[in-house]
Amino acid sequence: MRRLPAAPIALPLALVLGLTGCGDDGGDAGGDPTTTSSSTSSTLDPKVREDCSAALVDTPPPDPDLPAAVQATRAEILEAALACDYDRLAEIGEEGDSTFTVSFGGEDDPAAFWRRLEAEGEPVMETLVDVFAMTWRERDVEGTTQYVWPAAYAYDTWTQIPEGEREQLEALYSDDELDQFEQFGSYIGWRVGITAEGDWLFFVEGD
Repeated sequence: MRRLPAAPIALPLALVLGLTGCGDDGGDAGGDPTTTSSSTSSTLDPKVREDCSAALVDTPPPDPDLPAAVQATRAEILEAALACDYDRLAEIGEEGDSTFTVSFGGEDDPAAFWRRLEAEGEPVMETLVDVFAMTWRERDVEGTTQYVWPAAYAYDTWTQIPEGEREQLEALYSDDELDQFEQFGSYIGWRVGITAEGDWLFFVEGD
């Protein structure tokens, strides 16, 4: 099972990154949980498959319910994550007008951060793909529309999360870790956010 984060950080876009507010006004339910489909990993170099946690993971299918800009960014992120292309992922995070958050403390190089986690045995690229396979939800944060995965992150409190959306988290977390979220009062595990305009806001865990 995935471990809960040590301390993550927000970096200004000028350097490379930063975070959008955690609060939300709820939002519309997003796509249903999807079954993974065709894998693109079989053509990767054997060494890449050995070193990349997502190399043998199937690609979540497109979601026609997402706005076109969000769908396009999601597809770009997935393509890079499946190849553990950390530099390309960092570039996607830098694109657009919004800031991007990879961690809440101490990281000023997202590519190096992800590369280090993978080397330490944290399957962060596999997690990124797995999160995108979950139900998403739309939320509004200070006038900015965000599309977030998993949907559990869109709720203010743990008790507000529907049972079905909590059950999706079992693919990433143990019962003990889910109990930690309940005790904390909200979901603070790995999550992804993209604006309606297609800017990648965050891939982060922790509080």
